[in-house]
Amino acid sequence: MWAEACAVLEEAEQLHRRFFSLLGVPARLPVWEPPADVLARDGEIWVVVALPGVDPESVELSVTPTGLSIRAER
Repeated sequence: MWAEACAVLEEAEQLHRRFFSLLGVPARLPVWEPPADVLARDGEIWVVVALPGVDPESVELSVTPTGLSIRAER
């Protein structure tokens, strides 16, 4: 069970790195990415993101067939 979960997390991390490298985001721009876990179980995908100090009501989610975008401000 843990091996499968770790494999899913590693695959998500690799996809994340590839996606952002394809965007060509200049290295000089400061980027902050909150710690996140992606879990897949029983046909569902859960994304757990640490957003300390952020009002849950201010979090904006955008889901598309190809991705998930999370936006929030403290």
